Amino acid sequence: MCPTLLLLLSWSCKVKSTFRLLKVDTHGKFELPELDHVFNSRKPSWGRLKFMAMTDLLDPNNGYLKDDKLTFEVHIAADAPEGTW
Repeated sequence: MCPTLLLLLSWSCKVKSTFRLLKVDTHGKFELPELDHVFNSRKPSWGRLKFMAMTDLLDPNNGYLKDDKLTFEVHIAADAPEGTW
């Protein structure tokens, strides 16, 4: 890549988030640890690599799935991006 293009793509953004999967008929939940991550142009990232096994997610005995629907609670706080686009 030419240096000028690298300068245009030099950005970062700090993000904190919580992600919960709520149980249908109780107040239970499956909660991942808080994500505290800096997304940037140099290392592409999508956040979480793993969440839960699909078989556990879709198993009606676990209480997450009802009428083919799941309920998630997500909170995201992102700082203003820094750098150049």
